[in-house]
Amino acid sequence: MLAGAMAYHQEQLLKDLQKAGMSFMVERPRHGGTESVLLTPNQAVRFLGNPAAVLAETYEVSEADFLQWIEDRFSVRCAARTTRNRRCRATATGLSSVDPKTWVANQGALCSNHGAELLVDQP
Repeated sequence: MLAGAMAYHQEQLLKDLQKAGMSFMVERPRHGGTESVLLTPNQAVRFLGNPAAVLAETYEVSEADFLQWIEDRFSVRCAARTTRNRRCRATATGLSSVDPKTWVANQGALCSNHGAELLVDQP
C-alpha cells in the first residue's frame, strides 16, 4: 500500500510540475541512433522502475517485442529455416532499419533468397 501511495504522490507532483510548464523527455533507441520522446507524468514515474516497458509503450508495442526489435538490430529477420533447421540470418526483403510497429507487423517475412524460392514453387 505504501508503494502505491508513494507512486500516486510522485505522479501528482509530476502533474503539478507539468502544469507549471515542465516536460519529461527521454531518449529512446531507433535505427541510426536515438530520438527524444515526451513522457506523461504516469510514464515518467513508471520509467524509473521499468524503462523498457515505458519505451515500448511509446512505440505502441509490447515490452517483449521492443526488446527483440533491439536485439534484431531494428530489422526483420527472415522467418525461413535453413536445411539444418536453423533460422535464416538474412534480413527480410525491404525490412532493414524499421520502427518497432513495422517490425511486429512483418514477422514472418522472408529474405530475397527464400521469398524467391516460394515464388518458384507456387503453381
